[in-house]
Amino acid sequence: MESRYEIIRKLLKIQELEKRGEEEERKVAESKLNQLLDKYKISRQELENNTESAKQMYWFKHYTKPSYSKELLGQVVFAVTGDSGIYTNKSRSHQLGVNCSNAQALEIEARYEFYYNTMCKDLEIFYSAYLHKNNIFPIKEIDHGVADTASRKQTIDVEAMRRMASGMNRHDYHKQLE
Repeated sequence: MESRYEIIRKLLKIQELEKRGEEEERKVAESKLNQLLDKYKISRQELENNTESAKQMYWFKHYTKPSYSKELLGQVVFAVTGDSGIYTNKSRSHQLGVNCSNAQALEIEARYEFYYNTMCKDLEIFYSAYLHKNNIFPIKEIDHGVADTASRKQTIDVEAMRRMASGMNRHDYHKQLE
Protein backbone atom coordinates (compact mmCIF):
# COMPACT_ATOMS: atom_id res chain seq x y z
CA MET A 1 0.00 0.00 0.00
CA GLU A 2 1.32 3.41 -0.95
CA SER A 3 1.88 5.97 1.77
CA ARG A 4 0.02 9.27 1.67
CA TYR A 5 3.28 11.03 0.83
CA GLU A 6 3.91 8.75 -2.18
CA ILE A 7 0.37 9.35 -3.42
CA ILE A 8 0.79 13.13 -3.09
CA ARG A 9 4.10 12.93 -4.94
CA LYS A 10 2.40 11.19 -7.87
CA LEU A 11 -0.46 13.68 -7.81
CA LEU A 12 2.02 16.57 -7.93
CA LYS A 13 3.55 15.10 -11.08
CA ILE A 14 0.13 14.88 -12.70
CA GLN A 15 -0.61 18.44 -11.58
CA GLU A 16 2.63 19.59 -13.19
CA LEU A 17 1.56 17.98 -16.47
CA GLU A 18 -1.84 19.69 -16.09
CA LYS A 19 -0.06 23.08 -15.87
CA ARG A 20 2.72 22.63 -18.44
CA GLY A 21 1.60 19.96 -20.88
CA GLU A 22 0.22 20.31 -24.38
CA GLU A 23 -3.48 21.13 -24.67
CA GLU A 24 -4.65 17.52 -24.97
CA GLU A 25 -2.25 16.38 -22.20
CA ARG A 26 -3.58 19.11 -19.90
CA LYS A 27 -7.16 17.95 -20.38
CA VAL A 28 -6.32 14.31 -19.70
CA ALA A 29 -4.13 15.26 -16.71
CA GLU A 30 -6.87 17.47 -15.24
CA SER A 31 -9.43 14.68 -15.56
CA LYS A 32 -7.09 12.09 -14.05
CA LEU A 33 -6.04 14.46 -11.25
CA ASN A 34 -9.65 15.18 -10.27
CA GLN A 35 -10.43 11.46 -10.30
CA LEU A 36 -7.46 10.63 -8.04
CA LEU A 37 -8.10 13.57 -5.71
CA ASP A 38 -11.62 12.23 -5.15
CA LYS A 39 -10.40 8.66 -4.76
CA TYR A 40 -7.78 9.53 -2.11
CA LYS A 41 -9.86 12.34 -0.54
CA ILE A 42 -7.13 14.94 -1.03
CA SER A 43 -7.97 18.59 -1.65
CA ARG A 44 -6.18 20.83 -4.12
CA GLN A 45 -5.16 22.98 -1.13
CA GLU A 46 -3.44 20.01 0.52
CA LEU A 47 -1.69 19.32 -2.76
CA GLU A 48 -0.46 22.93 -2.93
CA ASN A 49 0.81 22.68 0.65
CA ASN A 50 3.17 19.90 -0.44
CA THR A 51 4.91 21.60 -3.35
CA GLU A 52 8.61 22.46 -3.25
CA SER A 53 7.79 26.06 -2.33
CA ALA A 54 5.75 24.85 0.67
CA LYS A 55 8.70 23.09 2.28
CA GLN A 56 9.85 24.31 5.66
CA MET A 57 12.27 23.35 8.41
CA TYR A 58 11.06 20.59 10.73
CA TRP A 59 12.98 19.41 13.77
CA PHE A 60 12.68 15.72 14.61
CA LYS A 61 13.56 14.42 18.05
CA HIS A 62 15.52 11.17 18.08
CA TYR A 63 15.97 8.71 20.89
CA THR A 64 19.34 8.63 22.62
CA LYS A 65 19.45 4.86 23.16
CA PRO A 66 20.61 2.75 21.42
CA SER A 67 23.41 4.72 19.85
CA TYR A 68 22.17 3.93 16.32
CA SER A 69 18.97 5.95 16.84
CA LYS A 70 20.32 9.18 15.33
CA GLU A 71 21.65 7.34 12.27
CA LEU A 72 18.33 5.53 11.91
CA LEU A 73 16.49 8.87 11.78
CA GLY A 74 18.95 10.06 9.12
CA GLN A 75 18.27 6.96 7.03
CA VAL A 76 14.51 7.44 7.34
CA VAL A 77 14.84 11.09 6.29
CA PHE A 78 16.83 10.07 3.23
CA ALA A 79 14.36 7.30 2.35
CA VAL A 80 11.40 9.69 2.53
CA THR A 81 12.89 12.86 1.02
CA GLY A 82 15.63 11.46 -1.21
CA ASP A 83 17.83 14.20 0.24
CA SER A 84 20.60 13.80 2.80
CA GLY A 85 20.44 17.47 3.88
CA ILE A 86 20.13 17.18 7.65
CA TYR A 87 20.82 20.02 10.05
CA THR A 88 21.93 20.01 13.66
CA ASN A 89 21.93 22.76 16.27
CA LYS A 90 23.74 22.86 19.62
CA SER A 91 20.61 24.10 21.36
CA ARG A 92 18.67 21.13 19.93
CA SER A 93 21.04 18.36 20.96
CA HIS A 94 18.71 15.42 20.36
CA GLN A 95 17.06 16.71 17.22
CA LEU A 96 17.76 16.74 13.49
CA GLY A 97 16.46 19.48 11.21
CA VAL A 98 15.05 18.67 7.79
CA ASN A 99 13.65 20.92 5.07
CA CYS A 100 10.53 19.04 3.96
CA SER A 101 6.80 19.26 3.28
CA ASN A 102 4.02 18.58 5.79
CA ALA A 103 3.34 15.15 4.29
CA GLN A 104 7.03 14.24 4.38
CA ALA A 105 7.26 15.32 8.02
CA LEU A 106 4.36 13.05 8.96
CA GLU A 107 5.87 10.18 6.98
CA ILE A 108 9.28 10.66 8.65
CA GLU A 109 7.75 10.63 12.14
CA ALA A 110 5.65 7.53 11.47
CA ARG A 111 8.46 5.55 9.81
CA TYR A 112 11.04 6.51 12.45
CA GLU A 113 8.77 5.36 15.26
CA PHE A 114 8.05 2.06 13.47
CA TYR A 115 11.69 1.31 12.59
CA TYR A 116 12.94 2.39 16.01
CA ASN A 117 10.57 -0.05 17.76
CA THR A 118 11.43 -2.94 15.46
CA MET A 119 15.16 -2.19 15.73
CA CYS A 120 14.97 -2.32 19.54
CA LYS A 121 13.16 -5.65 19.41
CA ASP A 122 15.73 -7.08 16.98
CA LEU A 123 18.62 -5.79 19.12
CA GLU A 124 17.16 -7.59 22.14
CA ILE A 125 17.03 -10.80 20.14
CA PHE A 126 20.58 -10.18 18.89
CA TYR A 127 21.81 -9.64 22.45
CA SER A 128 20.23 -12.88 23.63
CA ALA A 129 21.64 -14.74 20.62
CA TYR A 130 25.12 -13.33 21.27
CA LEU A 131 25.04 -14.38 24.92
CA HIS A 132 23.75 -17.82 24.00
CA LYS A 133 26.23 -18.38 21.16
CA ASN A 134 29.20 -17.49 23.35
CA ASN A 135 27.99 -19.32 26.47
CA ILE A 136 28.24 -16.12 28.49
CA PHE A 137 24.82 -16.54 30.00
CA PRO A 138 23.08 -19.60 28.61
CA ILE A 139 19.42 -18.97 27.95
CA LYS A 140 17.11 -21.50 29.64
CA GLU A 141 15.75 -23.76 26.95
CA ILE A 142 11.99 -23.68 26.54
CA ASP A 143 10.31 -27.06 26.60
CA HIS A 144 8.07 -26.90 23.55
CA GLY A 145 6.01 -29.77 24.88
CA VAL A 146 4.76 -27.84 27.91
CA ALA A 147 2.39 -25.11 26.75
CA ASP A 148 1.94 -23.45 30.15
CA THR A 149 5.67 -22.79 30.65
CA ALA A 150 6.08 -20.52 27.62
CA SER A 151 3.80 -18.27 25.68
CA ARG A 152 3.74 -18.37 21.90
CA LYS A 153 5.57 -15.00 21.83
CA GLN A 154 8.42 -16.35 23.97
CA THR A 155 8.68 -19.40 21.71
CA ILE A 156 8.86 -17.20 18.60
CA ASP A 157 11.54 -15.00 20.22
CA VAL A 158 13.62 -18.05 21.19
CA GLU A 159 13.35 -19.41 17.64
CA ALA A 160 14.40 -16.03 16.22
CA MET A 161 17.31 -15.93 18.67
CA ARG A 162 18.42 -19.45 17.69
CA ARG A 163 18.34 -18.61 13.97
CA MET A 164 20.33 -15.45 14.59
CA ALA A 165 22.86 -17.28 16.79
CA SER A 166 23.39 -19.95 14.14
CA GLY A 167 24.72 -17.30 11.76
CA MET A 168 27.15 -15.77 14.27
CA ASN A 169 30.80 -16.51 14.90
CA ARG A 170 31.60 -17.85 18.34
CA HIS A 171 34.20 -15.90 20.30
CA ASP A 172 36.20 -17.89 22.84
CA TYR A 173 37.49 -15.85 25.78
CA HIS A 174 40.02 -18.50 26.81
CA LYS A 175 41.50 -18.62 23.31
CA GLN A 176 42.80 -15.05 23.66
CA LEU A 177 44.74 -16.04 26.76
CA GLU A 178 46.88 -18.56 24.88
